Amino acid sequence: MSEFGPALDYLLDNEDKARSYAIVPDPGGNAIAGINSASFPTQYAAVAAAPQAQRGELVANFYFTAFWSPLELDFVNSQDIANRVLDQAVNGGPYSAIAMLQECANSLGGAIAVDGTMGTLTLHAVNACDAGKLLDAYRKARVEHYEAVLEAHPKLEMYRATWMARASK
Repeated sequence: MSEFGPALDYLLDNEDKARSYAIVPDPGGNAIAGINSASFPTQYAAVAAAPQAQRGELVANFYFTAFWSPLELDFVNSQDIANRVLDQAVNGGPYSAIAMLQECANSLGGAIAVDGTMGTLTLHAVNACDAGKLLDAYRKARVEHYEAVLEAHPKLEMYRATWMARASK
């Protein structure tokens, strides 16, 4: 079973490698360790109001309660898969992250609905897959996702290198 700590470290390596928990510009506003002020105004404000030394705990709690637990990622057998699903959920939305995972599981022989919801059938299908093959498929799907986003929104081209590095990892 997967653990939140390593998945959070993986995510923060993409969102705030230095673990500075500083306020940085982000599309639609500002962000602290990936918590965007436009997407999560209440949670962002709570983290921003805290002293710098206390922000890490608040950030971890946010990601655990808003993403990790609802997505039931602790029931995914592969830590590598759970890491990337959490990362994709934060960067691209939970529905997209799970739908992508379902499509990848189906490409490896699964037969589950692609509904963007992590349930028992999805967990069973994901855990039945060869973890290495599923990881490769998920990486490829993430790259394709970002390519589609960039094609639809050329003004986001400045994020290409970061997104592609993130997706390919």
